[in-house]
Amino acid sequence: MIPTRIQTGFIGLASMSLFLAVTAALAVEDLDLEFTRTQAVLGVIERGIFAGKASDQEISEAIRRTTSLRTRSKQCVSILEPEVARVDQALNALGEPSADEAAGVKKERKSLTIQRNQYDGRLAECRILATRSDGLVDRLTQLQQAKLRRHLLSKGLDVRALVLDSLRNPAQWWDFSKNLLTEGFGVKYLNPNQTAILAIMAILGTAFGLWLKRGFMGFARAIPADTFSSRLTQATATSVAHYLPALILFGAFSVFMLVNFRLARPIPFIALLCYGLFGFTLVLTIIRSLLNPLPPARQITPLPEKLDRAMARRLTVLALLSLIGALLFATLVSQSLAQNAFDLARGIYITFLVINSASLIWLIGRIPALVRSGRGIRFVLLLLLAVILAAELLGYRNLSYYLLAGLGGTLGIFVVFWVIGKLLSEFFSGLDAGRRNWQRTVRKRLGLGYHEPIPGLTALRFLTGLVLWATLGLFLLRVWGLSDAGLALILEYLVDGFQVGKIKVVPSKVLIGLLIFALLLTATRWFKGLLAKRWIRRTRLDSGAREAMVSITGYVGFIIAALVGLSMAGFNFQNIAIVAGALSVGIGFGLQNVVNNFVSGLIMLFERPVRTGDWVVVGATQGWVKRIRVRATEVQTFDRTDVIVPNSEFISNQVSNWTLRDRYGRIIVPVGVGYGSDIYLVKKLLSDIAHSHPQILTKGGIVHAPKVLFIAFGDNALMFEIRCFVTNIAE
Repeated sequence: MIPTRIQTGFIGLASMSLFLAVTAALAVEDLDLEFTRTQAVLGVIERGIFAGKASDQEISEAIRRTTSLRTRSKQCVSILEPEVARVDQALNALGEPSADEAAGVKKERKSLTIQRNQYDGRLAECRILATRSDGLVDRLTQLQQAKLRRHLLSKGLDVRALVLDSLRNPAQWWDFSKNLLTEGFGVKYLNPNQTAILAIMAILGTAFGLWLKRGFMGFARAIPADTFSSRLTQATATSVAHYLPALILFGAFSVFMLVNFRLARPIPFIALLCYGLFGFTLVLTIIRSLLNPLPPARQITPLPEKLDRAMARRLTVLALLSLIGALLFATLVSQSLAQNAFDLARGIYITFLVINSASLIWLIGRIPALVRSGRGIRFVLLLLLAVILAAELLGYRNLSYYLLAGLGGTLGIFVVFWVIGKLLSEFFSGLDAGRRNWQRTVRKRLGLGYHEPIPGLTALRFLTGLVLWATLGLFLLRVWGLSDAGLALILEYLVDGFQVGKIKVVPSKVLIGLLIFALLLTATRWFKGLLAKRWIRRTRLDSGAREAMVSITGYVGFIIAALVGLSMAGFNFQNIAIVAGALSVGIGFGLQNVVNNFVSGLIMLFERPVRTGDWVVVGATQGWVKRIRVRATEVQTFDRTDVIVPNSEFISNQVSNWTLRDRYGRIIVPVGVGYGSDIYLVKKLLSDIAHSHPQILTKGGIVHAPKVLFIAFGDNALMFEIRCFVTNIAE
């Protein structure tokens, strides 16, 4: 017979487990995974995609929906599995069933058994859904990849066949040009009033741009170009000032065309031309900001000046070719030309684009930092351009477009992330050094000294760099055709984590833990500054007690930041015993001194036998205590040499502290006089000198009055000593 108290404990434990299980069941219901309906949805997706010829958009949508179902199914499994384990633990706590057990125990066992069976069925359904959706995602991804492969390897007429076709039918080019100028250009859509408005806008926009240009140039001259961000701002201001009339003019034209031709189909060529010219001018502004900026701006890249200008020219030509390509591949032009003529025009355009891109890559290879290390990259890029040109000329136009878009997107993304990385690096370095007024204000608010680093800034810098590189990788994968399923899988790994042995690593939680740790460290430093400079000054504690309290606050804040950061990162604190056991072995073999110094440092902070500013003698070291840390103490000798003394030396050895209780101290001054001197007169003069000094204590009570003593007969003099106490032995 089980005792009533034990039965009550079992029932309480089982009830708690049942409560947690019901909570988990409610969480699973929130996932909205009804088995029959979800199976039907998966069947509809499977039949709809694989029964006929689905479009790329339909396949992408099917992958998105199936990936969402897979994620929710796996979440259901991850929630139910620990709940099943809890129910099993509760059943084990009740023990084996017996004929004479209490009615309450029987009722609880029955309820838990029913709950266990329900969970088993629900868990099996979620596993089936996860397995089926996982397999369906794989099949859909393979189908998407197969369609992409067929699309990229589809072959059209090569350039030789296209040229022969154009020679046999030259009239198509004349018809296209005539139709473009008369019908497609769009001038006929403009009435006299609109034409007059355009003329007025051209005059006023140009005049307004020229007037604003002077203001922008004045703003640019006033910027101190002493950092990367300020040089970039100045270069951007001068470039905007230079192109401002054109930006305002083409921007006004674009707005006018957008308002008047927003419903026109197809869009007139004149409207496309205005949009393209505005975008082209904007790109030119960016190029001049980054490369070869106009005076008074200075160059912001670490390139030779001649190479900087050459790259700016190549990029300008590349921007012009991009404008021509945008107009060439516009819907109006592509529909007006015959397919063979359009493919020939595209081949000619791709040829010029590849030649210009190859010359740009060749210039990039002349960058001093890449002369040797960048040869392999330059060779790969030139080879890729050759493959693009060959694919275009041989008729594999989809493949050439895919490679060209990937290459252009990669270079553009690298430039954007390089600028972002430089700005972030300068931001963190400026905070560390306090270059700007606002940065010095932040450091002052945190209570930091001139050379003192910001706590947690290194973790923030590392975290920002990690996020930046991860984002760069995702953008590059997306540019090169990462499927929706692949992107969803990567995001799933980042958010939900992955298993490494028995440890589950969740990158998003790790990043959040690092961020929280860095922010709490910074907040701890800010709180220490407030405590040291404001609050603790209002107390009656001495300087040593104040410093000890501030130091202990910093250590407590660090421990809290570490615990909260580890908790947010998903660290299981049940493993602390294992870690502690491993550490105990390490301590037993090689960390005795470290732990000894650590404990000694804590004793010094609480007991305060030595404080900052004390004059101490420990072993052969004598000097002033500058700083007490957890492991060691900094002592500055009288010749201004910093000595790092382990804290255990202050606890286990004898230490002389000249200024522990007060600043009183005795000094002994030896004085020698020649033989034959009046010793009574000597003693009187020395005594008068001692009594007349303002820092020597002359009255008895706390200390003795000054004394003059005859000590010995020296080789060449009679030796006297002045023994007296001073008010401050440190001065």
